[in-house]
Amino acid sequence: MKPGMKLKSAVCDTEVVVIKTSGTPVECGGMPMVPERPAQRGTLDAAFAGGTKIGKRYVDAANTLELLCTKAGQGTLASGGVALLLRKPNRCHRLTDRAPSMNLSLVLQMAADAEPERIGLVCDGRRWSYGALWDAARGAAAAIRDSDCAYVALLDESSEAAAIALFGAAIAGVPYVPLNYRLADADLAALLKRIAPASLIGDVDRIQRLAPDQGHVSSTRAAFVGAAERRADTEISPDDDAGIAIQLFTSGTTAAPKAAVLRHANLLAYILGTVESARHRRTRRRSCACRPTTSRELRRCSVRSTRNGASCCCRPSIRRTGSHSPRRSAPPTLCGADDARPDHCPNGCRRVGRS
Repeated sequence: MKPGMKLKSAVCDTEVVVIKTSGTPVECGGMPMVPERPAQRGTLDAAFAGGTKIGKRYVDAANTLELLCTKAGQGTLASGGVALLLRKPNRCHRLTDRAPSMNLSLVLQMAADAEPERIGLVCDGRRWSYGALWDAARGAAAAIRDSDCAYVALLDESSEAAAIALFGAAIAGVPYVPLNYRLADADLAALLKRIAPASLIGDVDRIQRLAPDQGHVSSTRAAFVGAAERRADTEISPDDDAGIAIQLFTSGTTAAPKAAVLRHANLLAYILGTVESARHRRTRRRSCACRPTTSRELRRCSVRSTRNGASCCCRPSIRRTGSHSPRRSAPPTLCGADDARPDHCPNGCRRVGRS
């Protein structure tokens, strides 16, 4: 068991992601949790039937084990026969959004716990490990909280400051707002007014010229990264009650820019779901690559699932030589997703090998 691993209960619907591990097996509902839920569920132990809550973190008494619940169920999480405790959220000094949610910084935290020395970012010749990025993000979060700002904004090109600011803002519980440095002064001044007071990273001279009296705390890229590294040893926990992770402004082509809000729970659920889907795609046995040559064959070959978990991915090969004159391409070279039935495809595919 290692950080980032996804476990499922053998007795209920509970699913968790391991954030921190102590090496002790994890149980749910009185039975050990497993990577894949068995077809036949076990019996729920009445002594461990307290239930779990989605989006909440569970820890042991020594704080050596930490789990994030991604799907709620009836069982109680435990380790070594002792029920885990619901971790108390680290309350931020301000209330950005009180909707309970997970925290986006969990992605970087799991990577840092699992492989702290692995390189996660290369910028301007400097190589940042996941551990160094996590330490810098915590240092940035401490500086952000001390500044008493409501937002963290980046007015600069992409660099390591963007990643540190994003995860630092997530830990501090304030929204991260990337700004387009190519905007005209009038448009940028309007956006700066909407996010005041903010901790701004980038063009300090321009910020002070456009918004001198709005309470912004501005710093250059180098100053921000340096300050984050100097405070890397700060003990600070992510704010699980922060709702908004990123606030994006639209281009404002036809009207004033609108703020698109991306929440921690939505982003983290998408990331975890994408990883889970990718894992299932890698375990698929074979796939069927069909090339219908006519519109009728294309309509016939619309089934997306076949035997043994294989899929049929149709790729029409109809070409047009004129405005309305279709011309057929070469005869289809079709698949073999199932060795037992090479002709399972509606088009009568012949087997050409595995993908």
